[in-house]
Amino acid sequence: MSGSNTVHSLERGLAILRIVAGSGTAGFRLTDIVNLAGMHKASVARILDTLVNGQAIRKGADKRYYVDDAFRAVFGMPKSTTMIRDAVRPAISRVVEDLGDAAFLSVRSGFDSLCVERHVGWYAMQALSLNVGSRRPLGIGAGAMSLLAHLGEDEQETIFADLPRRLSAFPHITVEEVRREAAVTRVKDYAHLPNFVVPGMTGMGIAIRDGDGIVVGAISVAAVGERLNGPRHELALRTLREARQVAEERLANGSSEVHSIAERIAS
Repeated sequence: MSGSNTVHSLERGLAILRIVAGSGTAGFRLTDIVNLAGMHKASVARILDTLVNGQAIRKGADKRYYVDDAFRAVFGMPKSTTMIRDAVRPAISRVVEDLGDAAFLSVRSGFDSLCVERHVGWYAMQALSLNVGSRRPLGIGAGAMSLLAHLGEDEQETIFADLPRRLSAFPHITVEEVRREAAVTRVKDYAHLPNFVVPGMTGMGIAIRDGDGIVVGAISVAAVGERLNGPRHELALRTLREARQVAEERLANGSSEVHSIAERIAS
């Protein structure tokens, strides 16, 4: 292949990669990419196959194309919500099985905590205060508090300054209470919030880190009455810590795959 043809092929490959990256977490179908690229379908299919084989993109079971999470991480891009959710899902299932109460995975989204996974437990009364897609200000809830507690001081102060206008939906909570609980959570390395967001409900949460030690989410559990207080408090805390270990091991394995791909790219 001549130099000009090589450059042309590289340009087309980069153009396709850029299009797939632009789809975000939604992904694009082959027909979507063909329309956006303005190229022949067979050419686009060949380029996509090459990118998949090179682990730059992946083809989902839904036949949509996505930028591979490991490829993203090689270039310092944050892990996608999908990658975090897939890694943490078994840990959340364990929490639900052991405690019987609803468990959640939350990630940071700006000044918010975003619920991206919810598992309902087997206990008769469930504290279903969050749905997948629900947002709360950082600090409002056990998962949100765990995310807030591990931010740097400057980021926390920015969030505290913005909180007053956002607490109208939670009139019983003050900024000083959030500030105090964030400090306690950081020291204890877990959040325990009885009657904090909803009277009669207790939440417990714990932050999870990826293989680089960066907080990427929080696992939390919510229960009615005293199910997370008294004798069951230690059970819940032990369960959350075990779940965190499972989640972080899976996330670390993902980081190992990233380093392997980085080595192949550099070689």
